[in-house]
Amino acid sequence: MRAIKIPHDPQQQMSLINVTGWQSMAAAIGEGCEYIERVNCTLTPDYRLVMVVDEDGLFRGQHPNPRGQMLYPFSPIVGTVLVMTEGDTPDGVDFVDLADPDLALALVEEATT
Repeated sequence: MRAIKIPHDPQQQMSLINVTGWQSMAAAIGEGCEYIERVNCTLTPDYRLVMVVDEDGLFRGQHPNPRGQMLYPFSPIVGTVLVMTEGDTPDGVDFVDLADPDLALALVEEATT
């Protein structure tokens, strides 16, 4: 599945990456991520895009993510963030491949500038 990776450092570019499951998502988030958490964001209602963050990142002192914070202004967002889409699968709603990765990246870039 493709995801958008938003590093905590605003000097680093966002990028499209491939992930294959929750362990792959945790590895892409890095900084010792062991548990991922799905978070609705400002792009969820219209585009079914959600953020995936390190569930324990705040408690482990990860750096603030100002671009991630723009997507979820309700509580601190720290560490690297992934933006993925959700869709219907035979097992229910789950993460699925971005239908249009370039459009999704453009939407995230617009929402975080």
